[in-house]
Amino acid sequence: MKLPNWQHHSKKEQKRTLKPQALRQAKKRRAALKAKLLAASVLLVGMPVSAESIGDRSNRQAYQSQGGYAREEKCYKNEYREEYVPGTSQSPGYVKTYRERVAVPCNNHVYRRDDAPQKQHQTDDNSCIEGSILGGIAGGGIGAAASRGDGRLWAIPLGIVGGAMVGCQIDGG
Repeated sequence: MKLPNWQHHSKKEQKRTLKPQALRQAKKRRAALKAKLLAASVLLVGMPVSAESIGDRSNRQAYQSQGGYAREEKCYKNEYREEYVPGTSQSPGYVKTYRERVAVPCNNHVYRRDDAPQKQHQTDDNSCIEGSILGGIAGGGIGAAASRGDGRLWAIPLGIVGGAMVGCQIDGG
């Protein structure tokens, strides 16, 4: 195959060409990807949304009236209802939808720092340090007196631990 001189000396890469079988496979992959994207978009569009949307919250209005120095607050929300009307064999059932503007209580109390409810911290002041120290000394002494020879190696620490636990319980911990 003879190439023109300008193509032969060009640094530009040649465009990649696919064989017919590779073209068909690429087309199938592209169609499968489109089908998956379409299915995902249908699922996302079909997701339920809350009955109170962002726009409904902004429709709530709290205002002050100047008539006779009276302060008046009115808050509203848009309420959405559905009612199913059952059908017969000749006439299919259907759903009636209603959108109503309903007055609701206004919850616009803003806490200042000193008005905010304070958390109550409950601390346990019931300490058993004195009882565990005295119980450990007494338990170590009892362990030393009750054991002989090599048995003291484990009897004294066991007596200290046991005495500390008993002393803590007696002290009120």
